[in-house]
Amino acid sequence: MGIPVVQKKCLALFTGRWQGVLVDTPDSFAGEWLQVLLGAFPLGVLQRRVWPAAGHFAAFHNCRTTAAAAEPEVDARTAIRAIYTELVNAAPAPVPRVVAKAPDVQWQLVWANVRHEAIPEDVQDGWWKAVHDLPATRHRLQRIGRSDTRTCPRCAAPDTLAHRLARCSAIRDAWRWTRATLTRLLGSTATPRTLLQPAFAPDDPDRHATAVWVTGHHVHLVVTAARTDAASFARYIVRAKAKALARAACPPALQRGLATFVT
Repeated sequence: MGIPVVQKKCLALFTGRWQGVLVDTPDSFAGEWLQVLLGAFPLGVLQRRVWPAAGHFAAFHNCRTTAAAAEPEVDARTAIRAIYTELVNAAPAPVPRVVAKAPDVQWQLVWANVRHEAIPEDVQDGWWKAVHDLPATRHRLQRIGRSDTRTCPRCAAPDTLAHRLARCSAIRDAWRWTRATLTRLLGSTATPRTLLQPAFAPDDPDRHATAVWVTGHHVHLVVTAARTDAASFARYIVRAKAKALARAACPPALQRGLATFVT
């Protein structure tokens, strides 16, 4: 019999993967979880090595004592939120790997562009994964021992994400259109870095919304399809444009920008 879901959540929380576990969802604030959180992992059961975050370890047990002694009528949300606050204050969230590797990038602009209202949620998700270098390219798979080669199956070059997005023969013609369009919108030559570190913010809202839309859709198609050609990319852009303009809540700036800049 497997470990109950609530115990898995608690175990994940205190083995260094606690971020995002304590969220405001119906199951996470259930009284059952509070009971498991306070009683499933007493101090003497686990070896200290299981608790790699010393600050979290101390903070949890400090507030655990208080919560365990509270009256039964205490609301589960209140107790869990108190524990969550203690954990966050004990140790700040770690810096994402991509941010640590490129501290000179204006990451606030990057995250704002990736989550811009001009692009649909599935495109946002694909773009977010690409910015974090999560797609399983051969270069990445070889680095972690999951592939015998790091070269692109169509080219002799390393199969990196930048290669897939702009340099591979399978995407070259599509990238030519994207690069020309983004260069016109941004006023500077677009590069693979524009796709993976999109820290741009044109003053004109029409150009900004359209640049975000074009960049996100180019990345999304390449990440989801892995390889494509000019014809399929053109069909994809045409369909995406029609879908965007048909959205009831399509931002006016994007409507104007698509009509003006995306042809």
